[in-house]
Amino acid sequence: MFKIKFNISIYLTIFFLSIVGCENKCESLRNTTIQTNGATVSLDDSQDTRKPLTAHNKGSDASPYNTNLPPNGTTGSPNATQGAGQPLIVLLHGLGSDASCFDILKGNLEKAYPTAKIVALKSVEGDKTFLHSIKDQADLSFEELKTLLTCPEHGVNSPILLMGHSQGGLRACAIAARNEGLDIKGIVTIASPWEGGPSVMHDPTLKPILDGFSQALFIFSPDHSIPNLLKALTDSKNQPGVKDLIPGSQFLTEISKNLHKPGIPIRAIGGTSSTNMEIPDLGLDLNLNPDTILTNLIVDSNDPEQRHDMVVPLSSQLASNISKDNKNFKCVVIQDAPHDACLVEFCSPGTKAILEHPQMFEAIKEFIDRELPETTQKRVDTKK
Repeated sequence: MFKIKFNISIYLTIFFLSIVGCENKCESLRNTTIQTNGATVSLDDSQDTRKPLTAHNKGSDASPYNTNLPPNGTTGSPNATQGAGQPLIVLLHGLGSDASCFDILKGNLEKAYPTAKIVALKSVEGDKTFLHSIKDQADLSFEELKTLLTCPEHGVNSPILLMGHSQGGLRACAIAARNEGLDIKGIVTIASPWEGGPSVMHDPTLKPILDGFSQALFIFSPDHSIPNLLKALTDSKNQPGVKDLIPGSQFLTEISKNLHKPGIPIRAIGGTSSTNMEIPDLGLDLNLNPDTILTNLIVDSNDPEQRHDMVVPLSSQLASNISKDNKNFKCVVIQDAPHDACLVEFCSPGTKAILEHPQMFEAIKEFIDRELPETTQKRVDTKK
């Protein structure tokens, strides 16, 4: 029995080696330093001089997981005049990433909406997305946004649209929940785990397989950073920024409680994808299908929607179980749109990552035109 399990682990390891082992992709994640159980694990041995991080924490918040969204068209300041200042479209990146992931999208938005200011926030990059809870990340991002609003062309009454990829979408909701004088017109979430990340994060029955990955990787390449990467990612579920993404977490529970209330308009864009990879038989006749393996690791077996974007279940991206009563919550599904650019090479030819997908951009434009009409003045349409 042990021999069969070990062989399966090797098979799965070969598959995941090809996904996470590419030398020139997903650099922001590979270069992340994560603290686990009091020790620091560096995904890049050359980066071992990280300084401790601190987060701004508002003592006035009734709950550290406050996610109540203000009603549509309201601000936290009763004397605020809406519509003043240059429109702002604020981009928030995902776990382990940074502002550069939005380079293509930001450029397209700037061409399409020359009257708006497009800003990718940088206050919570890399390891901060692991080490801080999403609420604390939102506090840091909010302070950066407030500083931006002190510019003469903006002002506190500038109409704002928040747009976040993956974890960044939940960060956007936490920013909006602060409701401190910002005129937030809408929120766009792109492949965000509203109901939690992949099953492997919370299903204990998958832990032996994950342990097999790490052991087999070490056998194949003991001096490579990949075994450290997988082990760090496994252990990182205890880090605040990742713990919040586990299904049933306190943060996601608060999201679930409040999302059914009508408030700021939200457009949830979800992606689906599959791999065209094949696992060699090697004479063991195990008949393992990469898509089946991915689905089992990502999507709960009881989920009627078995699609995913190779990282997050589609039902979670669309908040399928918690948004049914919210008339201001609308969904769009983009086919052949993997979660991250580093996964594209393992998909069918012509596949584009969701942040670079033309259908995703069209869905964003439709939402912006309706919810942030100030940006449509002298707008220039672009084609990718």
